[in-house]
Amino acid sequence: MIDQLIEDLDRLHLRIRVESERATSDRELSKRLTYLALETEDILEKVKSMVGEAAYV
Repeated sequence: MIDQLIEDLDRLHLRIRVESERATSDRELSKRLTYLALETEDILEKVKSMVGEAAYV
């Protein structure tokens, strides 16, 4: 599961760089970053779940 989180974070990092380079306006950048923020929330929820599970072990 940790390997999957690392892959998710690596992919997200690359997408942030690509999306910021592609954006041609502040509005477009804002829209792209909002989508990436939602993706970040998903990864954060996975991390919280893992930490919670580890606390019970």
